[in-house]
Amino acid sequence: MCGTCAGCSYKCKTVTPEILETLGLIQNRGQDSVGLATTDSRYPGVPTRHWKEPGSAHKWFNRETGGPLVQKLLRELRGNIGIGHVRYATASLRDGKNAQPHYFDFGGKKIILVSNGDIPFCERERRRLKGKGYPFASRCDAEVIAKLLGDYLWVYDGSEESAFIHMGQTLQAAYSLSAITPSKRLFVMRDPHGFRPYWWTENKDGFHVCSESAVIAGFGKPYEVEPGTLMTVEPSGKIEVHRFAEELIRRCLMEYYYFARPDSLFDNNSNELIDGIRFQLGVELAREIARAGYPTPEVVIPVPYSGNSAAEGCAAELRKLFRTAILKDRFSERVFQQDEMARSQLVKRRFSVNPGPLVHKKTGIGKVVVIVDDSIVRGD
Repeated sequence: MCGTCAGCSYKCKTVTPEILETLGLIQNRGQDSVGLATTDSRYPGVPTRHWKEPGSAHKWFNRETGGPLVQKLLRELRGNIGIGHVRYATASLRDGKNAQPHYFDFGGKKIILVSNGDIPFCERERRRLKGKGYPFASRCDAEVIAKLLGDYLWVYDGSEESAFIHMGQTLQAAYSLSAITPSKRLFVMRDPHGFRPYWWTENKDGFHVCSESAVIAGFGKPYEVEPGTLMTVEPSGKIEVHRFAEELIRRCLMEYYYFARPDSLFDNNSNELIDGIRFQLGVELAREIARAGYPTPEVVIPVPYSGNSAAEGCAAELRKLFRTAILKDRFSERVFQQDEMARSQLVKRRFSVNPGPLVHKKTGIGKVVVIVDDSIVRGD
């Protein structure tokens, strides 16, 4: 699970400030590493530049200590096309080598990309490409995608569009990716299953794409990148959509009850927010409680913060009081993205309990409480 974003300015302005800001707004999707890349289509000889490091966007770009780095990136990574990535490691180490973006460089011509997803047979593909002589700098599946694209583009002398389409038609994988190509265009692509979310919008100033619709809603109405399609975006404002496979929707359920921001959209058709989905899950939970004959609760409390919407739905259906009794430090790191020892320590530091809503004031007797947690990943 990761978060990606990209932008293309139609007025030849630098997109680096927007990329940096967006990376800070999608930290819910990953805090193991952060990276970005930019290019300037006005200067063909200027190379695509990138920066990436382990650690969260907040760690590197915060107002207190990140000022010098931010100013350096704004100077050195100026460009009217940019991509960005925040990572939560699922298949390789949390280090700088596995941070994204990843690229394929051939004679100074570079495909560089960021991706959110997984390749089920990643090791098999990596071994096959290594057998053809391609070196690998990481264990990240995004580098496998970059090498596959480069192999087809230069070895088989295909066009940029055909390289992406060939990859989409032959690689069985989940990906929502953005790439900067040697022609200095922005390519946006989503697998046929639409496993991970991807949203785009545009206005008179440019094109924006992001894993969270809520983040780009300020630029214009968000639309889903349709599963099984490739979008090519030029700085002139020309956008082309290429369908390379039919939709076969297999969405990741974790997006709806945990990963995604509550103010992001569910899909293109329903105009339903993730918050509404979680609220309805809470309603269904209340009905299950009633059917099972459990004791009638006096109060419903959430495990913050992704449990809030479901707890509200549960309390509304049960017609019981909704209160906040578990308190959470907003400024500490995400617990489930740490190792076992760190998680146990973080839980103790990060959570506390306000006993007020949980006991009867006059008698001091504890109430019957339903605790709603829709974010149990590791059972901390």
